Amino acid sequence: MKEGLKSIDEEILQIDQQIASLQKEREGLVVARKILAQRSERAGADALSLVFRVKGKLAKIKEFQNLTLSSALKSVIGEMKGEFTSSDIKTALLNTKPRFHINEASVDAMISQFKQKGMLEVVKEGGGPIPNIYRKAKNFSVNQRDE
Repeated sequence: MKEGLKSIDEEILQIDQQIASLQKEREGLVVARKILAQRSERAGADALSLVFRVKGKLAKIKEFQNLTLSSALKSVIGEMKGEFTSSDIKTALLNTKPRFHINEASVDAMISQFKQKGMLEVVKEGGGPIPNIYRKAKNFSVNQRDE
């Protein structure tokens, strides 16, 4: 009977050791899970930071492109004499800047901004397929800053 109790005690001891081992393993997994969660949070924050940096750079690139278009248009308009249309401006821009990509809608929008800022005067309003006829305002300057 003592031998039977001894073998049961040994089995209980082995089970207790296994339980202790499983508890240590569980604690290790809990710690590992916490570490992974922290890393995941950092990775998410890093990804979000990257998105904001990229958005900021794209905004700066777009701003630079607009400044470049503005500068190019001012330069072309500065060389023009008398009266002209938006088509004349676009043609002159293509002839002086052959590598300059021209988005006609952007050029038209910039011409409209120049008109609103008083840099260009409308000599004759167009309508439908007939374009406005412009001339440089007296205060037009190639070096005038955009606001």
